[in-house]
Amino acid sequence: MSHDFGAMFAVHDAVRRDLARTVSLTGGTSPVPAERADALRARWALLHGVVAAHELAEDQALWPRLREAVPAEESGPFEVAAEQQDALFDALDRTTELLAGAQALSDRSSREELTAAAERSAVLADQHFGLEERRLLPLVAAWLDPSDWTAFVTAWAADPGPGGTAQVLPFLLDGAHPDRAASVLGRLDDGQRTQYAEKWRPAYRASTADLW
Repeated sequence: MSHDFGAMFAVHDAVRRDLARTVSLTGGTSPVPAERADALRARWALLHGVVAAHELAEDQALWPRLREAVPAEESGPFEVAAEQQDALFDALDRTTELLAGAQALSDRSSREELTAAAERSAVLADQHFGLEERRLLPLVAAWLDPSDWTAFVTAWAADPGPGGTAQVLPFLLDGAHPDRAASVLGRLDDGQRTQYAEKWRPAYRASTADLW
């Protein structure tokens, strides 16, 4: 049995993808109709919630166990990751605050400020996820039993973000790498796979059809 990191990479990829989309949309010059602005706010709330749920699951079910297993001389990345996480949440919170404004996407200066905040969120997320991928996952592979990793993924999957699996799964699998998709879908039972194919994915596509 080996560690299957597909679910974590799926989360990282999906968040990076929609942060880039958000920056592209808010940083453009085309008018954003009210309906599209509302759809963006809804999608941002999902993205923000997915990040929060992902980081919470790590903090509760993964990093403490890994800290116990890793020799002290190899524990430096944990402190860096914690600092990055704080900065990322500050940026996401600021973007949420600005996006909630009535003139966020209609007033030029407000839109520029929103874009800057979203871009900062994107940069910080990429840095934080990159550290986890380059520095922390190798420690997981070296020091944690695969069963410990599976326990973390199970804890995360129990509460993956706003709306639960029905909302988060299509978000994660939107354009996902086949290996990531297989890893995530492999955790579902037959009923959930049917729900995803027949209800969850079509509903997600309908909600984002005119957004990006």
